[in-house]
Amino acid sequence: MISEQIKELFTTGDCHSRPAIVGRDGVVTYDQLLRDAETLARNRNDLKGKMLAVTTTRLREYLTALLALERMGASTVIASDASVKGLIDGEQPEIDVSEVWDEVTVRAVVDEAPPAPCTTTCFPKPNEAIDAAPGEVVLFTSGTSGPPKPAVHTWPSLSATARADEPFRHRRWLLSYHPGKFAGLQVIAQSLLSGGTLVVPDDQSPTAIANAITTHEVEFASGTPTFWRMVLGAMDDAEFRTTVLRQITLGGEPVNQITLDALKEAFPGTRISHIYASTEMGVCFSVSDGREGFPLVWTKNAESLPCELQIAEDGELLIRSKNSMQGYLDKRIDRQNWFASGDLVEIQGDRVVFAGRKSDTINVGGMKVQPLAVEAVVRTIVGVVDVRAFGIKSSMTGQLVAVEVQPDSAVDSKALRAEIMRQCREKLAKHAVPAMIQFAEQIAATSAGKLSRTGQT
Repeated sequence: MISEQIKELFTTGDCHSRPAIVGRDGVVTYDQLLRDAETLARNRNDLKGKMLAVTTTRLREYLTALLALERMGASTVIASDASVKGLIDGEQPEIDVSEVWDEVTVRAVVDEAPPAPCTTTCFPKPNEAIDAAPGEVVLFTSGTSGPPKPAVHTWPSLSATARADEPFRHRRWLLSYHPGKFAGLQVIAQSLLSGGTLVVPDDQSPTAIANAITTHEVEFASGTPTFWRMVLGAMDDAEFRTTVLRQITLGGEPVNQITLDALKEAFPGTRISHIYASTEMGVCFSVSDGREGFPLVWTKNAESLPCELQIAEDGELLIRSKNSMQGYLDKRIDRQNWFASGDLVEIQGDRVVFAGRKSDTINVGGMKVQPLAVEAVVRTIVGVVDVRAFGIKSSMTGQLVAVEVQPDSAVDSKALRAEIMRQCREKLAKHAVPAMIQFAEQIAATSAGKLSRTGQT
C-alpha cells in the first residue's frame, strides 16, 4: 500500500517533521499529512468498499483524501477539472464532468477536511450505473482529442515508475502539472514515495513559477514543452545560474530540437529528458540523449522499456504497456491488444519523430496540415518567442491554417508579420501557409499546460 510505504519511510527515521508540501499555503509536514489521512480513514470506515469522488479544491485535503481512500481500499474517482479546480491557481474548469457522463451514481464524495461528513452527488451515464472495483482509481483523460474519458487505473500502475533510491530521495519536486491529471499524479507519487517535498507555485504565471524554482531550490521539475518555453522567457541569465535543478523533464506534448537546445544552453549542468506517457498507457519511455523523438530500434526491440511500440501504416503510434489502465469505466481493455495512441510519427534516419496528434490535423480543401510542421518554421524566425498553429473554419475549403505568435517585445510587429509570411511561403506547401496571423502577449494553453488547438481559449 502506498500509504504504508510512506508511513514506513518516515517511522524508520527522524523525518516525520519533513515538509511534504511547501508553497502558497505554507508548509505541510509528513506527520500532519499522514495523521490526517489515518484520521479520515478511521472515522469514515463506513465508506470502505464504496465508490468515492475526491472533489476538494485544497491540495492538503486532496492528498489526505487520496491517501485515506487508498488505505481504505475504496474505489476512487478523481473528477478532473470540474471538481479539482483551483488546486493551484483557482482556475475555472474547462470541462463539466457531469456533461461527460449521463447516469453514473457516485455514492459518496470526500469534499471537506477530515473528519467532516461526506455528501452525495451524481454523475449521470446512459444505461446502468457502473462502479470501479475496490482499489481502482478513475481519472479523466485531458480531453484534447474529444470529450474526456474516465480511465481506470490502480495505485500500483499510477506509481509504477516512482523511484525511492538515493539519487531521488528527499528531493524537492515542482508541481506544475494539474494535480488531478495523470502527469500531476506521477509527480505527487514520486515525491511522496521518495520522501520528497512538493513545491507549489503561488500561481501559474511565468514569474511565480520562476520564483518558486529559485526560492524553494527546486531540484526536479517537470512540465510540457509549452510550460518550459514560458519558463525560459520568464527567467534571466542570473536566475538560470542560481538554480539547483538536477533534472528537467518534458512531457505531454512533442518536444522539438529548438526547445531541447534552448534548455541545455540555459541549464548546462542539468540533466534534460523528455518522457512519453498518457493517461491510458501510463509511462512508456524516457529519452535523455538530447535529441527529439526516440530511437527507431525501440519499435523493434523494447526489452528495456515498460511498453512495446509499433507504427501503423498511416503513421499512428501503437502501444502495448505494462503500466496501462485497466480500461475505461464502461469498457475494459485486453492488454494483449495494441492501443492506438492518436499520435502520428515519422521515421527520420535512425529516429522516430512525432508529427502531431491525428485529431489536430487541419484539413484544407482535402489537404492535410500538421500544426507542428507550421510551428517548426515559425519558431525559428528571429523575434518569435513562441507560436501555436490551429485550424479556423472556411466556407470555401472547410478549414484554413492560422497561427498565434508571441513576439519579442523589441520587434516591429509589421516587419515580423511580413517575415513570417515570407518564410512560410518559402518553406511550406501553399495550403499550409497561414491565412491568419495574430499576436498575443502569451500563447494560449490548456489547464494541462498544452498548446490549445482551438482559435480562442
